Amino acid sequence: MAIVEKSNGSLRLCTDPRPLNEALQREHFKLPTFDDVLPAFNKANIFTKQDIKEAFWHIKLDKESSKLIAMITPYDHFDGRVCLSV
Repeated sequence: MAIVEKSNGSLRLCTDPRPLNEALQREHFKLPTFDDVLPAFNKANIFTKQDIKEAFWHIKLDKESSKLIAMITPYDHFDGRVCLSV
């Protein structure tokens, strides 16, 4: 764990999740290509655009997953409630 100064002068708490990432079991799936989804747009007349740049802040973790990203500091113990940014 490290505290890093951001370009605007504020501080950011950083952790290195590589050991956790190595231990996780991943589910592999194929994302559809544009050609796969294009027929579904054939009759559509309403489209939307979404910015999901910070979507990870809105993905809630279950109790078991929140334990995986828990942090202990000299002041308190923190269990993550949402996904960490990448």
